[in-house]
Amino acid sequence: MDYFKYSSEDFLNDDSFLNYCHGKNPVDTAYWEKLLAEQPTWREKALEAKKIGLLLSIRVDAEEKKRALQHLKTAIAGSPQLYKPRHNWIRWISAAAAILLVGGLFFWWQAGNPDQNQFASHLVRADFTLLAKTAVSERREMVLADGSRVILNGGSELRIATGYNKKSRLLWLSGEAFFKVEPNRDAPFIVRTANSSTAVLGTSFKVKQEAGRQITSIMLASGKVMVKDLTSDTRSNKLILNPGEMTLLDGKTFRKSSFQKSEMDDWLNQKLLFSSAGFAEISQRLEAIYGVKLQADAIMAQQFAFTGELQGLKLEDVMDAITFANHCTFHIEGNKVMIK
Repeated sequence: MDYFKYSSEDFLNDDSFLNYCHGKNPVDTAYWEKLLAEQPTWREKALEAKKIGLLLSIRVDAEEKKRALQHLKTAIAGSPQLYKPRHNWIRWISAAAAILLVGGLFFWWQAGNPDQNQFASHLVRADFTLLAKTAVSERREMVLADGSRVILNGGSELRIATGYNKKSRLLWLSGEAFFKVEPNRDAPFIVRTANSSTAVLGTSFKVKQEAGRQITSIMLASGKVMVKDLTSDTRSNKLILNPGEMTLLDGKTFRKSSFQKSEMDDWLNQKLLFSSAGFAEISQRLEAIYGVKLQADAIMAQQFAFTGELQGLKLEDVMDAITFANHCTFHIEGNKVMIK
């Protein structure tokens, strides 16, 4: 094994290395201690990864990786009106989930609000280390040292601050992630993005930082939150949301409306339900769930249609099903899915 090429993430995906970090296996511990003593060239990188390994326990979901593609295609061909694979993913998500799509705002509890100056001081001094990075079509589940749980969506990066779970719990997100936070009033949970900071004491929420777009949506399922628009200093720059309420902040509007709980559940479970859906509807749903844009020429887009239910699948498997039904092919370029 060429550990010289290992990144921190590679070390943390190595079961024997994790056993060494936590002292769970004498054989693995002896193996890594010997290697680290003999290989000074990558020892520092490994020890940095060990610090992260001691901070948290990563549990990458291993359920039902991929059903045979032929079975999927047979199901579509044999029953074109509905394809419904069986998947039971993300069981740990409770109904008391709040979704926040954050871009240029600060969110905090009205009661028990930690000192904001203390937050700012921590954020300025914090030293972040890469914890996990996902490909566009990948979704990863993790459990942090404090018991908080994370779903990191495709095309995202999550960094963790040194000293996590001491006086505070600081994370830096680029992309999109869902957090179910363990309550701890002594260690506020703070998620930074390029232009926002989200601070909580214990709840569930989703943060999405969209590059190049100043559009923010916040959806709350339980509890009560206050949302502040940092782009405005007027008296109307704050809103209090109750369960079932949401707000859209796009530089023009900042008001409350209601939403259906199924919207949140569909994202968590990667659920797509189509009934004679056309290109526009399919593209909109794929962008909402997977963060990708569907592209095709005018003729293909006009003929494109799909009926079926897809849940808990990777993006490639979803596109396999949809393009097979439409007798076409696809390839992924960054966050774009090209149909031919």
